[in-house]
Amino acid sequence: MAVLDTTASRGTSAEILAALAEAEAREALLFTEPVNPPHRNGPDDQLSARARPDLRRRRGRHGAVRPDRQVRVAPRKGPRAALAGGYDIPRIEMRRRCPWVWVRFAVLATAAGFARHVLIAADDPGARTIQALWAAGFLWMGSQWVLSWLDRPRKVTRAEQWELDRLLVVVNIPLYNEDPVILDRVLYALSRQTRRPNRIEVVDDGSTVDYGQVRDHWQMQLGTALRWVRQANGGKKHAQVNTFRDARDADIIVTIDSDTALEERALAEGLKPFADPRVQSVAGMETAANSQANWLTRTASARSMFFQLTACGVLSAMGEILVNRGAFALYRASLLREITPAYLEETFLGHRIRLGDDAALTLFARGRGRTVQQPSAWSFTMYPEKLSHHFRQWIRWMRPR
Repeated sequence: MAVLDTTASRGTSAEILAALAEAEAREALLFTEPVNPPHRNGPDDQLSARARPDLRRRRGRHGAVRPDRQVRVAPRKGPRAALAGGYDIPRIEMRRRCPWVWVRFAVLATAAGFARHVLIAADDPGARTIQALWAAGFLWMGSQWVLSWLDRPRKVTRAEQWELDRLLVVVNIPLYNEDPVILDRVLYALSRQTRRPNRIEVVDDGSTVDYGQVRDHWQMQLGTALRWVRQANGGKKHAQVNTFRDARDADIIVTIDSDTALEERALAEGLKPFADPRVQSVAGMETAANSQANWLTRTASARSMFFQLTACGVLSAMGEILVNRGAFALYRASLLREITPAYLEETFLGHRIRLGDDAALTLFARGRGRTVQQPSAWSFTMYPEKLSHHFRQWIRWMRPR
């Protein structure tokens, strides 16, 4: 049985977003943690080696020329937020208690349910059709439950971790009329990662909201490690492609929504599956930041959690995740640069294909290798608190864009 341990604040979503961090919130700047002399893990070290020719350059197993390895740092060290002293970002750890006991129980329960429907069908010929359907459905759900236990967090050796630390990671945040407090929380969470990104790119897709205070604060804190771009409204795909084309030196591109705050170890854990060169994309886990707001957010969060741990767990164990979660996903940058023309302009019999962005990127990744999820890489996203908003969101997801 999977148990999630969280230290989440309770109350409304507004209280969650406005919650101040502990009074001892540190003033240290992002990317200013001391490293072994004579180098510092500063903004310049995070950029491409072209910007710092004095750095040693190495070629790793992943093929890209890299400056010295990215140094991982302790969590919860970083700058203050722009609109608050800080935000309470919960810590999540998924623990499997007595796994083989639960697997055996699942197998026995599935077998018993299947046998029951078979016996009923044998005794009542008139009910054979419906009982056969029930038996097949029961067997399908039970086998899915059992097989989902094969999906485990990817672990790495010290040598693999050394290679992963040298990857250049760029985070893309498409932005359109998001609440400035929520965006501030997203950037705050990124600044406190145990494995910090080399660069963060916020692409404002023609918003009418004024983000001046948030932008100025984080540009001062992050310096050249933050790139803030504004473009004419073109949709999420165009906002993502802006980064795909710009980040020519990136090894991994992370896509997150503008309302999604990452748990402090999310990037470090999300990178681990890339130790396998066959893996082309990694889906992060998603839960509601505002799950305690009302019955709708609690229900949606529980449904999403069950789906990720069972159905997606089975697909991930086979390396065949069908659709990455748009809130938080990681891709090999070489893949994204290669498929950019098709991502924007692909046609079939003269008609432009308008697959959803997450489905399209995952499809391209599956065509090149394995697509998995990492059960130890968590994110917190804002779920709709009203039915009208909930339905609009699902309609937007299901229709071509």
